Amino acid sequence: MSQPEKSTGLRHTRIRPGYAAEEVEPFVEAVEGDLRSPEPRLGAGEVARKTFSPVVLRHGYRMDDVDDYLDRAEHLLRLREQGG
Repeated sequence: MSQPEKSTGLRHTRIRPGYAAEEVEPFVEAVEGDLRSPEPRLGAGEVARKTFSPVVLRHGYRMDDVDDYLDRAEHLLRLREQGG
């Protein structure tokens, strides 16, 4: 699955520490779906509390990219929750 990289700009990593792709990809897909949905199922708080397993020498996503993505998604969901 490489959908998150195409839609979110998340970069892959194998050498540097990263977050496990098998955890990041389904969560990012759920967030992307909720951001497009008129009634999201995920709240900003859930996105803020989300953690992923770190990996090294395995397929993963760069930690800084994922953290930045989650910050942006949390902000957008919070605005939506506040009616903005």
